[in-house]
Amino acid sequence: MDKAAKNTTSEILFLYELSLSIGRSMDVAQSCQDFLGILMSRKEIAFAAVWVANDKLPGGRNVSEATLVCAVPQSRVLHRSLLLEHPSFRLTKEQCPVAVKAGDPEFSEVTAEQVGDTGVIALFSLGGFGLLKLYSQRPEAFSGRELRQLRNVVEKFAISLEGCLAHQCLYAEVLERRQAQEALKQSEGLLEAIVENIPDMIFLKDADELRFLRLNKAGEELLGYSRAELFGKDDYDLFPKEEAEFFISKDREILVIGKPQDIPHGEIQTRYHGKHIVHTKKIPIMDRQGKPKYLLGIAEDITEFKKAEVEHERLQRELQQAQKMGALGQLTGGIAHDFNNLLGIISGYTGLALDNCVDKGEEKLSGYLRHVQNAAGRATTLVSQMLAFSRNEKVEDQPLHFQTMLEENTRLLRSTLPTSINITTNIEVGLPAVLMNATQLSQLIMNLSINARDAMNGQGTLAISLGRVKKQNTECTACHGSIKGAWVALSVTDTGSGIDPKAINNIFDPFFTTKDVGKGSGLGLAVIYGIMHSREGHIQVETKVGKGTRFQLLFPPYIDEETAQTPEASQSAANHLPQGAGEHILVVDDEPALGEYLSDLLKFHGYQVTVMTDSREALGLFKVNPDKIDLVVTDQTMPGMTGVELIIQFRKIRLRLPVILCTGFSTAVNKEVAAEMKFHYLEKPVNSTNLVHAVKAMLNDRKCGTAVADN
Repeated sequence: MDKAAKNTTSEILFLYELSLSIGRSMDVAQSCQDFLGILMSRKEIAFAAVWVANDKLPGGRNVSEATLVCAVPQSRVLHRSLLLEHPSFRLTKEQCPVAVKAGDPEFSEVTAEQVGDTGVIALFSLGGFGLLKLYSQRPEAFSGRELRQLRNVVEKFAISLEGCLAHQCLYAEVLERRQAQEALKQSEGLLEAIVENIPDMIFLKDADELRFLRLNKAGEELLGYSRAELFGKDDYDLFPKEEAEFFISKDREILVIGKPQDIPHGEIQTRYHGKHIVHTKKIPIMDRQGKPKYLLGIAEDITEFKKAEVEHERLQRELQQAQKMGALGQLTGGIAHDFNNLLGIISGYTGLALDNCVDKGEEKLSGYLRHVQNAAGRATTLVSQMLAFSRNEKVEDQPLHFQTMLEENTRLLRSTLPTSINITTNIEVGLPAVLMNATQLSQLIMNLSINARDAMNGQGTLAISLGRVKKQNTECTACHGSIKGAWVALSVTDTGSGIDPKAINNIFDPFFTTKDVGKGSGLGLAVIYGIMHSREGHIQVETKVGKGTRFQLLFPPYIDEETAQTPEASQSAANHLPQGAGEHILVVDDEPALGEYLSDLLKFHGYQVTVMTDSREALGLFKVNPDKIDLVVTDQTMPGMTGVELIIQFRKIRLRLPVILCTGFSTAVNKEVAAEMKFHYLEKPVNSTNLVHAVKAMLNDRKCGTAVADN
């Protein structure tokens, strides 16, 4: 075989082998490497590169450029992208192979790689979508025959490469879709998780029939229905008729308007939890034509917030009430001093006049004076009760017989309650004493009587009874403790409306009331609860709706009968007052009439008296001859110098000077202060019996080692 035949055979085998490399892989880079590997080894090619227009590549961005998809070797690459206007693409625009030899003007223009100053570059169009560049270092150019042979194979390679590119684009698109679907799935899952975990109820209705399509977990918990139970139902299937009509009417209105609406406050009947208050936002969702397709609802359960709001308002009202009571206390304290002075004058002179009338046997006039004295006593009690609002001190109990006090309180009730209420009393005689405070006893009776008046709407019968009772394992209505043994029972019974059995367990709670707004503070029974149980007492309530109520207060009897106060003992003490022996008493009070009364009283009982209406002048008088004064009786609230300040100045001059301080109201003076400063303490209006006894006692004990406070 001659040389030409061998060359032809070699060329045919080369082209055959090159053809076999085409289409072996669907991967673009691998397909290019297979093709270029054989081509470069057979044709002494030093560098080969394949460029593809970006619009044929997956995700190609800049369509005015081409991207290098394969280069052998990579080390010669200078650029990985070329403009489609590059000379390499322009020369192959007609899709004919082009060979450019070193030294030609175009050689440097088409060179985009590291090549020498010699050699030849062959350019082949890849079906108009790409470019094949071959560089050989041989000195002679590619012959036309070589270019034609290679063109046929390159065209097949271009077809195969285009298929690989299409496959790669399709694969990238499928992958992108899968990724998008996965992202969408994750997004939907996230959105579903958000909707499920939002603490507010979220629901979705169809716009045509307003039937429920979706409900989140918070909605299930609030309404008491599962989403399966709710699906396909409307408001009439779930809520009372009136509620359903309101919801559907509002939903229709929102769908017609086509705008979201805020419903800040609405009640909703739940399946298991009663009524709840919700703040709802309803949003119409439109289709592409702008017609309503769904109604989205977001409802926040504000029941607890509203309860807290109501509680806050209630506390505000209670604060205002407390402020009013504080103002009343200040007002009471402000007038108590002057008012008690006036009462002291009235009561004192009435007592003196009564003593003179008794001595002269004027019974009729004595009767008149006793009425005046009783009225002054009731006024004194009234002031004491008013002062309870402005005091913050523990009241000491003493053994008391209730009979007389109950009679006095009943008389006060008759003047307080409307005449349309008939008041009856039943008081057992010979009852044991009870350890109690007189003012708080009056408070118990008054609170229960006012409640009875309100329950009877101002008309009916109020029965008050006092007697012994025995209990055997009964229960206290207030504390639910067991009751047994003997008690002194104070019962208040009315013929009013009665108490709802459901409310019985709450009536002793502070601020609980069944009365209309503004007609009760809800503190009356709470105060009674506190007073009774602080003394180991109990309360029993019997009631029947429409018939009436009986409150029975049970007091433990006081054992030591000898110390109990009785009216007879008090009267006996008043009739046998001790007499003085001419001791000199200094009376200091800025009220002249009261000072004059005290002077007359003390003189009547055998004392010498000097009256001063100015505290500073009294101090000046004392400084002149301190030993001349045996005892001082002083007011507390005076201009210039208070009673306590005056005592301090007196004691600087004469340490053991006996002093009795009288006050109607003062936050600076109490029993602790009296004990510490060692003076005797009396409350105004001063009881003449208490004052005379106190004077005698202190004069008998010139050491002034004790301090006693009388009420």
